[in-house]
Formats: sequence, C-alpha cells, structure tokens
Amino acid sequence: MSVAVDNAPAFQHKVEGGRAQGNGSNGPGATILEMPLPTQSLTVSNLFGDGVLVFPFSALSQATQRDLAVCFPASEAAK
Repeated sequence: MSVAVDNAPAFQHKVEGGRAQGNGSNGPGATILEMPLPTQSLTVSNLFGDGVLVFPFSALSQATQRDLAVCFPASEAAK
C-alpha cells in the first residue's frame, strides 16, 4: 500500500501476515507505521485494489484530533 500524510511524498508499506480480526476472520492484523499525525489528510492507496482512501483530518474537531494523536507514535515522540 502507499501512504501519504498531508502533502508529503507517499511511502510504500507491504501489508502481510494473518491475525484474527474482531469478526473472527483472518486479516492482515495490526500495522504500526511511524508517521506524524496529519493536519490536513491521510491518503492510503493500493490497499484495496486501485482504490484511494482519503481521511480528512482537517474536518475533525480539535478534541478528536487530540484523541487520535495516540495512534500516531511519531507525534507522541515529538511531544
């Protein structure tokens, strides 16, 4: 998959493995990527075929952005 934070260049990450998911089915399991908390958007492509997912972080409230910061280890390390 390709991942891009805000306007930074995308980086590649290989998704592999097979851990049980919440629904009991096997899936890729948890993936931890060291990246900063986006201020504008997080774009993921080449994960589900040719689809592109854009998560608009700028549309989230400040409180929600603070809550999500724990999901971005690179942001926590910068504090």
